[in-house]
Amino acid sequence: YLDERDEVQAEGDIISEGNSIRHWNLATYLPQAAEQYFYVIIDDFMHLYEEKRVELMSLQKETSEPMDEISLQNEISTFMRQVVKQSFTTRLLSIVDDLSRSYLPASHSSKAPVISGGRTHSDVFPKRAGSHLNMVSPALEFVKAVTFVMQLDPMVKNEVSSLKKMLLAQLKVREFSEDSVFVDPCLSYVLRDVICNHCSTCRDLDLLRNASLTGEDESRRWLCEHCFNKIDLEEVENRLIEELERLTISYQLQDFRCRKSHLISRRLCSTVSENSSAPLQMDFDRKDAMQQLHILLK
Repeated sequence: YLDERDEVQAEGDIISEGNSIRHWNLATYLPQAAEQYFYVIIDDFMHLYEEKRVELMSLQKETSEPMDEISLQNEISTFMRQVVKQSFTTRLLSIVDDLSRSYLPASHSSKAPVISGGRTHSDVFPKRAGSHLNMVSPALEFVKAVTFVMQLDPMVKNEVSSLKKMLLAQLKVREFSEDSVFVDPCLSYVLRDVICNHCSTCRDLDLLRNASLTGEDESRRWLCEHCFNKIDLEEVENRLIEELERLTISYQLQDFRCRKSHLISRRLCSTVSENSSAPLQMDFDRKDAMQQLHILLK
């Protein structure tokens, strides 16, 4: 998020409005209505903080007794906590109710809730290059995304936690259930040191999050940000094949270690350590290997 006076950054597509630039990757994984509500709430949250800071600094210049930085932050903190408790609580409760009614299941007996047009709830979520979650409730995902961003500000963390609890209760979701935990909806895979054959610019590319690689306009994909020529896709593919080979070789040729002493086992076809009879474990387990393969498959 950028404006003319302050700068806070996040990953994602850039959307400009007035004197501000919004740059949120996680919002692009929400349905359109929830995405717009997300921008409205986060814009207001950050603008209120900045406006209060500018107001206090202006008053400070007019008074003979300057306010130190700690006092300034305390004033802003008190103001933001009140705003979250009053204004944002009322607004978010109304928004969540609106989203819940907009995506109301047509049949309570169906396992996959159906909305207008015969689509299920999961169909309304955009399918991006890095999508990996099975999201079914737009209202719930909106709540998790908004409160996650707001909790990045430590001065209102407790108030936002209470707000999230109220919103989850409205959706009949338990506060400490797995469904209430925010999980990044976008996977990430960074290919290091990709060199443009035209201008020799070297940079790291996140193949699943970089908007210039995953945008809807295919003619603008894979363009060098420096000279705007096409990146050599054959070279990128060869790099990915090398990464896949390195992954499989690392998994197949790794050592087994004792779970207690962490010493390498010298036995073949054994599941326990020869010293302590403790189970053996791998440095690179199957779950991690499958996760890396899944990301490469994307």
